Order: sequence, then C-alpha cells, then structure tokens
Amino acid sequence: MIKAAIREASIPFAEAALIFRQEGLIPLLRRASAFLVSPFFSYETHYLFEYAVENIDNVNEADFMPRTDGFAFKTVSTKEEADELEAGGVDFRCWSFNCREKLDSGAVIFCVLVGEELAHMRWVALTQSAKDCMRQPPFRVDFSSGEYCVGVWTNPKHRRKRFAQYAFLKATQFLRDRGKTRSRSAVLKGNVASLAAVALFGAKRYAEARYLKLFWWEFWKEKPLDSMGAGSSDKVGEVATNIPS
Repeated sequence: MIKAAIREASIPFAEAALIFRQEGLIPLLRRASAFLVSPFFSYETHYLFEYAVENIDNVNEADFMPRTDGFAFKTVSTKEEADELEAGGVDFRCWSFNCREKLDSGAVIFCVLVGEELAHMRWVALTQSAKDCMRQPPFRVDFSSGEYCVGVWTNPKHRRKRFAQYAFLKATQFLRDRGKTRSRSAVLKGNVASLAAVALFGAKRYAEARYLKLFWWEFWKEKPLDSMGAGSSDKVGEVATNIPS
C-alpha cells in the first residue's frame, strides 16, 4: 500500500518530465500554470458525445488498425491483473492517478503496449463511483441501462499511430459482448485531436456544456444541440447544477 501510494504521488512529476521531453518547455509551463490555478478557478466548454455500441458491427476493422507493428492490447479490471502487468515491467499506474481506487470502484482499463511501454489507456467507468474516481465532469450517465463513460490518455511519444482508435474498437467490442449499450463522454471544445477521433468513430454530439469552478463552488450547464442539427436519441434537457465541493 505504501509503495503504491508513493508511486501514485509521483504521477505529476512523471507527467511533467514526459511533457518536457516530448513537447518542450512552453507546453509544460502552460500546463503547470493551469494545474496550479485549477483548484481555485476553472472555466471550460465541453462537447458531450454518445455512441451506441451496436454500431461497432458496421465499422471496418482495417480502418482502426495502428500504423505500427509490435504492439499488444490488454484489458485490466482488477488490481491483481494490474499487479501482474507491472510484474512484467509495465508501470502503467505511474500514468493514472488513484488507479487502485478506480479499479475497486468498477472501472476497466484498456491499454495498448509497445514492448513494456504504455502507449495508450482507455478508462471505462461502469458505475457512478468509478466515474467519480475518474474525475469526470458531471454529465449524465444511466449506468442502470448499460451506459458507461470513458476517459483516454495517449503517450505523446505514440500519438498519431491510431492506438486510440484501435483501443476504442476493441473496448467497444468487449463491452458490447457484456451487454453494455451506450458510451458517453465529454471532450473539451479546444481538444482538436480528441474531437477528430470521436468524429472518426461516428459518435453523436448531443450537447454543449459549460463548467465553472470558483473556489469550492462548481457550476455545470448543458445545452442540447438538436437545434444545431447535431441531434440526439435522448431528450437531454438543459441542466444547471450548483455542486458544493
């Protein structure tokens, strides 16, 4: 337990070192500034997406294959499976905050490895407690009807190799076979790479949401995009939520 706590406490420093090596000093300083301010103030605009898992049968798997050889796909749903991977040299928990808590609460991780190096992670929350552990924005997910939500991370060293697309394909097939019905996700409006990825998947953009955090208060408001032609299979009403931290 102590070893795991020390390992997870080192995550911000490991991430900073990787950003500096892969992207340079300016991107690191920008992210560091945002990290320091975020506990007190944050204002973000998100697009909300949904994807019916049955649609995965209509995609061409060849379009999702990574642009490289020598990779492996792994599914981890328990701490024991995580320990087994780490015993083999894959230190993926260094790149995921409170990993053990997420797994205990009902999250599953789908990861792509290149040798012993983590190239991509796709976290899937199957319960509300898992979603809370993943620190997702407060958008609605009906877990009781088979919905789930996702969070993704790609190692900067392995971007633009289609690992995210491939993990999406394999994870969706896995979840479809286990009776799940629909994924929901929130993507920052300025995250061009992630928006391009969900467009490739054919996910439906159903709402735009604004998030404001000021000290201990949070404000979340969703606006349906039906009027803009995005459409939605659900009647997602406009929501305004004040949440004391």
